[in-house]
Amino acid sequence: YAPSQNDELLIGDSYTDPNSNTFSEGRTLFDRGYGLKVTGTYNAGRRLTFSTAARYADGQNFARLVVVPDLPQGREVIRAFANGKTKFTYTMTLDLRAQKVFTWQGHDVTLALETYNAIDLHNEVEEITITGPLWRKGTFAQPPRVIRLTAGVGF
Repeated sequence: YAPSQNDELLIGDSYTDPNSNTFSEGRTLFDRGYGLKVTGTYNAGRRLTFSTAARYADGQNFARLVVVPDLPQGREVIRAFANGKTKFTYTMTLDLRAQKVFTWQGHDVTLALETYNAIDLHNEVEEITITGPLWRKGTFAQPPRVIRLTAGVGF
């Protein structure tokens, strides 16, 4: 019932534990309700180009888990919600690029400034799914803003 349990490419305990399929319902981990990608490029003339890429994705589905320690058969992990009733926080990025090409000694020289995650969003990508004091505490977050200067020479 963790995110890896809903991964269609991994073998879970469905065939070894008959309780796993009892009233099974919900969405798989990779089923995201909404996603959007937009890109654009503007040629400003004089070999100057501006580009952008924006991406939005709904959070991944997961099930809230409850650990019941004192059952007759022993400790058991059960779902509090169906898969997909709870989602991780959405992710969104905005990438920007400015590029200038000029000629130097008969060769094209390209200088570019790139920014990844320009809005510097730090949403969590994964959270703790077990009921308790750490419930929904982030365990992984989006990478921070990165600014990169590149240069290239054409021969």
